[in-house]
Amino acid sequence: MNSIDLQESLVKKLKEDRCLVQRQPNATLDPVSRLPVEISSGIFMQSLAPFPEPGACHTPMLLLNICHAWSAIALSTPDLWEFIQISFPCAKGFSNVLPLWLQRAHNRPLSIYLCGDLENLDQHILSILWGCRRQLRHVKISDDIDEGDDEGFVDLFGGTSLGPLPWLETLTLHGGVYGRPFLSHQILELLRLAPNLVECLFDNIQSLVNAEFASADF
Repeated sequence: MNSIDLQESLVKKLKEDRCLVQRQPNATLDPVSRLPVEISSGIFMQSLAPFPEPGACHTPMLLLNICHAWSAIALSTPDLWEFIQISFPCAKGFSNVLPLWLQRAHNRPLSIYLCGDLENLDQHILSILWGCRRQLRHVKISDDIDEGDDEGFVDLFGGTSLGPLPWLETLTLHGGVYGRPFLSHQILELLRLAPNLVECLFDNIQSLVNAEFASADF
């Protein structure tokens, strides 16, 4: 190793050491790290949005970038990962992030909010979400279309074969301003598979009442 390589190696090591020190704040300056984990977790929960967005600027992922202590608390608090908002179209690589998020929730009941332009839902994302169907407790779906589309529709399943939803308690479907229709047989299937559903809200849903609903036995 020549002198230039040696200097570059030393500079790299110093930068790594500085980064490590910055992620380990003094306990005097970071009282959260000195609290019992149960209390620290409760404080972190208070910073959580009703349906947090994935991203480094939003809790809980923001907590992973503060310091090692905060990251450890966040990762050991499954309740922080029970809720998630997914906006479509999703960012590139989001299908790799979503499974990690859901794994951190462990076996906790999940609350998911799907929003944005739902005409072209990512089938891979849907398969991951419906794969956790037995944990779903609250599901909110909003088609936030901002322009008219006479031919499009919302496909909630994306080719996924859905099974029982034993924990599902609330289901909210919100249609867009231009009334892009949901598939009524899929809505019926959601209702059929959720025996413990206690609240159901359909807002501005087009083509909801048709022959399939008229012949349904509730």
